[in-house]
Parts: sequence; structure tokens; C-alpha cells
Amino acid sequence: LARFEGGGSPEPRIAEIVKDPERAAALTARVCIEALHVLRELPAPRYLTINLPSVVLGTGLVKDRLPFEHVPPELMSRLVLEVTEVVADWDKTEMPEVLRGAQFEAVKAAREMGMRIALDDFGRRGGSIARLLQMEFDILKIDRAFIRRVAKDRHAERILRAIVAMARSLGVETVAEGIEFKEQATIVRAVGVDYGQGWLWHRALPKADLLALPNLGAAP
Repeated sequence: LARFEGGGSPEPRIAEIVKDPERAAALTARVCIEALHVLRELPAPRYLTINLPSVVLGTGLVKDRLPFEHVPPELMSRLVLEVTEVVADWDKTEMPEVLRGAQFEAVKAAREMGMRIALDDFGRRGGSIARLLQMEFDILKIDRAFIRRVAKDRHAERILRAIVAMARSLGVETVAEGIEFKEQATIVRAVGVDYGQGWLWHRALPKADLLALPNLGAAP
């Protein structure tokens, strides 16, 4: 997670940055450098995900600008590139075909470098299924909108089961986002989701606190 000094909400500044390919690539490169420092100290098989905005993917800068050239293969295999289903308001417009094609090439380049690929916020927009048709993914991150409802909505639970079944048939791992309560964790584990992510286990932490955490394992 990127944080800005001075407090206040970071969203307006982030939205401005991701509209500019050069600024977005510079920020992303800095985040990647920090992530690699952390990853070198994390014990395997823990991995880190890096969320790249569409504007960075669309410039083809993954291989040329991001600091992965001399990273050992054993570290690259523990890096996951997240392709975000919704990046910011600007992403709601139709993406030019040339930019979309560059995205695919960037994802392909990341995979060739040894990274795994995750589709973030799956189910948040109608284009999620189309993304599965267009790109090959290793991890499906199920949007928190489903997770919020599974404990009180059987229909949401059925949809979640269908997503898990589809992911398994594709050989894709699943991650449930936004888990805040034990009941949610119990349900997503029961329907077969592979991993959970959310405040039930921890909020975002600085590097030192993260490295001090034990392996949290299954939900309590």
C-alpha cells in the first residue's frame, strides 16, 4: 500500500497519478523496489502481490521500467502481478484497442519473467468473465461485495460456490477479499475458497510489524 505524508485521504492524489503513465510508472517502480526488499526478508512460501494500474500495463513498461531484471527466479516466483478490474473513475471509459493490446503484452512479459498473475476484484464489474477469456490468470481474487453478503444471503453463497467451481475447473487459485468476521471466514472455507484476506487477521502493517508476524494460518 502506498501512503502519502501529511495525512488526509490519498484517493484524489492516486487518481491524478494513475492518469499519467510516466508518474504512475515511477510510483509503481518505487513500490516494487520496496516490495522486493520486504520479500527478501519474508520466509518462503509467503508471496507479495503488486497491483499495477491499467495505465502502467498499457504502456508496456513492466519489463523496461520496473526493477525486475536482476531478481533471482526464486523471488520472482513469489511475486504476483494483480490486474485490477476497477482502477479509478477514468477506467470506466472504453479503453482504446492499442492500450488493451499493450496490457496483454505486459501481462505476458510479467509471466515470462516468472511472476504469477492475479485478477483482482473479480465480480465487481460485468467485464470479469471477459477478462478470463482474454488473459490467463493464476489467482482469482473474489470481490468483497460477495463476502459481505455470504453470511446472510444464500444466493450470494451459491454464486460464491459457482465462482470457486469455475476457478477449480480452470486450475486457478481463489482468494476471498474483505473478510472481517469469523463467520465469513468459516463460510468461504466451507465452500472451498483457497485463501482469505481481510481485517479479521490484520490491517495493513509497516514492514517491521509485518516481518514480526507469525504464520497466521487458518481462521480462528
